[in-house]
Amino acid sequence: MSAVRKLPATSEDCRVVLTEEALAYLKQQGVRLEEAEGVTIPSKYAQGFALATGEVVVVENGWRADAPAFIFATEAGFAACCRADHFPVPPADVTWPEAHARNVRRFLTHPAVYADPLRTALGVAAPFRTLAACETAFAQVLPYIRRTSVPWKTREPVAYAFGLAAAQFCVAHWGLSCTVRKWYDLYNPYYRPHLKFAPAGGHAHVTDVFNTVIAICRSTSKPNFPTLMWWLTGVSPVKQATGMPTGE
Repeated sequence: MSAVRKLPATSEDCRVVLTEEALAYLKQQGVRLEEAEGVTIPSKYAQGFALATGEVVVVENGWRADAPAFIFATEAGFAACCRADHFPVPPADVTWPEAHARNVRRFLTHPAVYADPLRTALGVAAPFRTLAACETAFAQVLPYIRRTSVPWKTREPVAYAFGLAAAQFCVAHWGLSCTVRKWYDLYNPYYRPHLKFAPAGGHAHVTDVFNTVIAICRSTSKPNFPTLMWWLTGVSPVKQATGMPTGE
């Protein structure tokens, strides 16, 4: 069977393979997935199937041929990954939020997670100490994120980093509250910041920072900074100009 791409072995206890290879191995071992009862991993997007050999084969629920899969030498190794809520996904398949999950959770007190990508890619300094600095950064970030000639994997850190930096400004200078919610990629967790705001006389709203930044930057209209902040915080452009703190 030909492999679409070669995935590295991870450790003595776990081999990283392609799903098509894992499915072939399950079939070779006499496992009929239509009838077998697997163990669902924490993400709920994949299952582990125990073999008579003592091994556990983990495949994602959609059985996509080129998705990463795992063959654990022991049930103990599989159980350890489930307890740790972490599977050894190859770097090429890891998104930026997944790779930086721990630091995204604490971005309000550890700014390097967003400051480093912004400085490296665009020379932008963060945290933003003024609203003007945030707007200037947006003017540099926007065309970069919209530059389709650059692979998304390269642009991705800048999009998420700017979202974190903008959220930090809103918390520090506009008094908004922020919660970080746990989500999952295929195998491993990542975290998404959400800003909470309550318009005058209205109900509280929660905005997904990552989704909002990407939606604004990918909009077919002409996105602007006041609109971004409106979507993020519920503060209208008029109030932004006349009634909100601008920082130092």
